[in-house]
Amino acid sequence: MTNKQSEIDYRILRYIQKGRENAIDRFRLAELTGLGDRELRKKIADLREDGFVICNAQDGSGYYLAVTDDDFLQQYKQVTNRAMSILKQRKFLRRELKYRGYKFDGRAGNVVRE
Repeated sequence: MTNKQSEIDYRILRYIQKGRENAIDRFRLAELTGLGDRELRKKIADLREDGFVICNAQDGSGYYLAVTDDDFLQQYKQVTNRAMSILKQRKFLRRELKYRGYKFDGRAGNVVRE
């Protein structure tokens, strides 16, 4: 991670507070950090991959760091639902690709023409 990346991560984490009651919406967060919406969402995804449990309240109130069991459970359910939705889409894509003459060699995402 470069110093610039660390600085951006720090700016984001400075404004994302602990607890749902302290949620910040992404438009305000973008304004405070100076990042565009797409870049901000990418950086938040990166922070999540680094182990920060950043919740996104479904009521539109925004981002916050998980504190309570309910925070962790809600985020777990949200991520699981998103993953299942992607896997369902993948199933239909796989079926169509097989129909079009492609095969799958067992490695994740590796597709070859028959």
